Amino acid sequence: MRIRRLPAASRAAFAFVSLLAATLAFVRPLAAQMSADQVTQLKLVTSATISPDGRFVAFTRSLPRSAAEDTMPGLRAGSELFVVPVANGEPRAIVQAPLVASAPQWSPDGSLLAFLHRGQVYAVPSAGGEPRALTSIASGVSAFRFSPDGRQLAVITRVPEPSEVTRARARGNDVMVSDGAYLPWVAPYQAPRPTQLVVVPVAGGEARALTPNDKFVFDVAWAPDGRRLAVQIADRGDADAVEMDKRIDLVSADGGALQPLVPRVGKLGPMAWSPDGTRLAYLGATRRNDPIAQSVMVIAPGEAPRNLTPALEASATSIDWQDARTIRFVA
Repeated sequence: MRIRRLPAASRAAFAFVSLLAATLAFVRPLAAQMSADQVTQLKLVTSATISPDGRFVAFTRSLPRSAAEDTMPGLRAGSELFVVPVANGEPRAIVQAPLVASAPQWSPDGSLLAFLHRGQVYAVPSAGGEPRALTSIASGVSAFRFSPDGRQLAVITRVPEPSEVTRARARGNDVMVSDGAYLPWVAPYQAPRPTQLVVVPVAGGEARALTPNDKFVFDVAWAPDGRRLAVQIADRGDADAVEMDKRIDLVSADGGALQPLVPRVGKLGPMAWSPDGTRLAYLGATRRNDPIAQSVMVIAPGEAPRNLTPALEASATSIDWQDARTIRFVA
């Protein structure tokens, strides 16, 4: 296993390809010193992803709500979706205000660009066309991942709301207590709703739940062979559990019991399978009171986690595999 620090020029080139091309089309001259009003009007590139063939960048751009749209305190900025050629050309709008899109992701073969829109996964052909819904899950989708063959989506969704909860909300009782499920004086409808990992065929068909309906799923990563998935999961949904009590389990793509992989130690960050599917790299804590998930860890099923950066005087923030023996990360 090798840890190699990329030269500064390589790191800069990576950031340039993924963000600068998308940003240049929207640069507007500002005064030497921005005013508070100008800050509130900034339009920012918030995410970017390169197509598998390296020809296009899909990116989201946040923009402030108009006065007519800004109808309630705390309303989030809008988020538009564009695709721009890496070589040259104008950005092509996929979703524009007042509609909102987020979390763009290319299918493995690059034929589709998928994204979250109106609480579901939508996709548009990379060659152009109209977006279409890939999911129709009543409780909505918060995150998704394409399977390696591009034929399935692993999505994270809330467990359907019980009828008594729906009735309570209709009466105006919409208070939420983060520890509600564990305090005897809190009504069931005030507790956080669990989230599940569900698999949905891209071409349409029956959705299948892969995790129990009493757990909380936070992240998922397909193994390269598409036969199993790594899942960051917790037994509770309160603030402490979200930050401190997540673990990583394995689950078969065909369903079945969860298999423990990484025990609860502290905070967890991004994770990625090795190209040969034998190991999982992730950012994690070395003890429960670590402030962030900052160490590069690797584990193989049946083995104990190994910290690959015990002497690193920096905090890792993202992680990926360069090949089956080399991990690359940003710190």
